[in-house]
Amino acid sequence: MRTEPKRILVLANADSGAGRGLRLAERARAKLTDAGHEVELLAPRAFTDDGAGGSPDLVVVSGGDGSIHYALPRLIELGSPLYHLPAGTENLVARSFSMTSDPRRLLGAIERGRDLKIDLGTANGRPFAIMLSAGPDAGVIHRLAAKREGTITKLSYAGPVLREAVSPRLVRASVSVDGREAVGPEKRAILLVANLRRYGAGLDPALLASPHDGKLDMVWLPAKNAPKALGWAIACRLRQHGRLPASVFDTGSSMRIEFAEMPAMLQADGEPLPTPDEGLLTIETLPGALTLRVPPEHND
Repeated sequence: MRTEPKRILVLANADSGAGRGLRLAERARAKLTDAGHEVELLAPRAFTDDGAGGSPDLVVVSGGDGSIHYALPRLIELGSPLYHLPAGTENLVARSFSMTSDPRRLLGAIERGRDLKIDLGTANGRPFAIMLSAGPDAGVIHRLAAKREGTITKLSYAGPVLREAVSPRLVRASVSVDGREAVGPEKRAILLVANLRRYGAGLDPALLASPHDGKLDMVWLPAKNAPKALGWAIACRLRQHGRLPASVFDTGSSMRIEFAEMPAMLQADGEPLPTPDEGLLTIETLPGALTLRVPPEHND
């Protein structure tokens, strides 16, 4: 069943997957053009410029989760639906919503799929789609960014992960959720605020997180040293961390994080964030702020 021709903007990240992002984008353009749609290719960074790409009926991001992260402000502004062609290392958005790199599934989403609104979070006004964290995983992201030159693969993380394992950047912070104190700054910990359940390396600390409930999930795992941090990673991988009494879970639409030690290592959607001014991070939920175009294979 053919639909009315649509204007589709494909954001092609040539750095994703050692050039895979651009190759997937070109394949998608050919498939969509053959189906009668008008397709424009654009670099993700150009999309952030005012007016670049116009007002498309659909935005396709061919890249990783970071490519989506940087496109979020403009996507919110336009209100255009998003489809993720996965070409990064984790591709958590695509995996969460049954999107694949096959251009036939993309075409199926256009012709037989549906629009699905999901929540976003903001950290001091900066939107994120998947999660925000402070601690060793953010330390890995910062170490990788400091050495990054061009494209990365999963192997690129090996060095940063090993260095972080030896000297993890754990955080001390107080966290309030919807105005109530959730944890204090007395202990160092791994801290996560999640919008989606999925997480890198299959760790998935926030198993109950949902992008449809108007709330974000906070996970706090106390760890005073590297062995404790490694223990939490293993527990998360085995889905046993929620059974351990030291863990703290909370949900809410707004959170306030005050870091007791600076600088604090932060990341959102796999991208490094700067340490907030005066060590204060304000997190808010944006209910239904992002529209996805999901394929018919996806079930909520």
